[in-house]
Amino acid sequence: MEELIDSKRHGEEEGFVNGCGAVKITIVDKMAGVSQKAMNLLASLCETYTRVNLSGRLKTQFAGYSDIIVGTLSEKLGDNL
Repeated sequence: MEELIDSKRHGEEEGFVNGCGAVKITIVDKMAGVSQKAMNLLASLCETYTRVNLSGRLKTQFAGYSDIIVGTLSEKLGDNL
C-alpha cells in the first residue's frame, strides 16, 4: 500500500487505478485468503483515495477494472447468502 501512496512516483489518480488493477487480478482467486486480502486492499484504497478525479486513459482503465471487481463481489456475496 505504501508504494501506491508514494505520490512522488505516482499521482494519486494513478496510484488508485493501479491499486484497483491489483485488486482486479487477485479478487477472482478461488483461495479465500487471497480474495479477502484483495477486498482489504480495495477498502484501504477507498479510504486513502477519497477525492480522486479520473479522466481519459485512467477513467477507461478504471471502468474495466471496476466491472470485474463489482461482478466478482456480487458473485461472492451471492455464494455466501
